[in-house]
Amino acid sequence: MVKKTTIILMAAVLTLPSAAWAKRAENQAFHQGQKTERQAHHTQQKAENKEFRTSLKEMPKDQKTGAIVAHRDQQFSENKAFREEQHNENIDFLNQKLANNTKLTEAQKAEILSHRQTQYQENVAFRDNRHAGNVDYFNQIANDPNLTPAQKKEALKTHRAEQKDLTQQHFEEQKSENKAFRDQVHQENQANDQTTQ
Repeated sequence: MVKKTTIILMAAVLTLPSAAWAKRAENQAFHQGQKTERQAHHTQQKAENKEFRTSLKEMPKDQKTGAIVAHRDQQFSENKAFREEQHNENIDFLNQKLANNTKLTEAQKAEILSHRQTQYQENVAFRDNRHAGNVDYFNQIANDPNLTPAQKKEALKTHRAEQKDLTQQHFEEQKSENKAFRDQVHQENQANDQTTQ
């Protein structure tokens, strides 16, 4: 009897880590797939940008600004659609994980989904505002007759660096919010576990 109980306990102990590893592997595979899609999308846009810059060399000067804005708008729209598609895939994956989670309450699951949606909408608004500001700034610099081409190039380079810093700051804030949110859910779970014991 003792031998049989020991074997059952050992089998249970050995299968628990494999189940956890299977979940981890599934998560990693999903996120790696999305990362690969993002890299392919980025590579495609880099190639399009290179081709576009080549076409600008043959374009009359008075048409370049409009062509650049149109190209940036097109890529912005493509990026927005791509990010929305990846977000929807993430939400579907998250819903699947939450449906299989027995430790979270339905309220916590709804709160997690709401948090994810809120952050996505904040990112959409952030990117929309950044893009509109970038287009306005580009038009202002491109149409300023007092600036030389070198000054225009330098002004745009400085603006891009500032935008990069603001974007980094935005995502660092979201990262902190996510950590605080995860900690809150974890503490709620610990409190629920203690009250049920």
